[in-house]
Amino acid sequence: MVELGSDVSSTWQTMLNAADGEWLAREISSFDLTIDNFESLMNETPTTVRMRAFQTIIKNRVNHGGILAPGAGHL
Repeated sequence: MVELGSDVSSTWQTMLNAADGEWLAREISSFDLTIDNFESLMNETPTTVRMRAFQTIIKNRVNHGGILAPGAGHL
């Protein structure tokens, strides 16, 4: 499988790794989605592949139409 986008690639890599996939599921289910929490998460520089994956999933769910491109609006 080939994915050119590093955000989407990190998400697949994390989901397909059993331990990291479980971590990602826990992070998603426990994330308190507020504007402040979202903005704080998006302002962090991811230091691991799985943190980049977490940010990507949250951004995908919050952005209008799931668009990850720069400039996409939030819901």
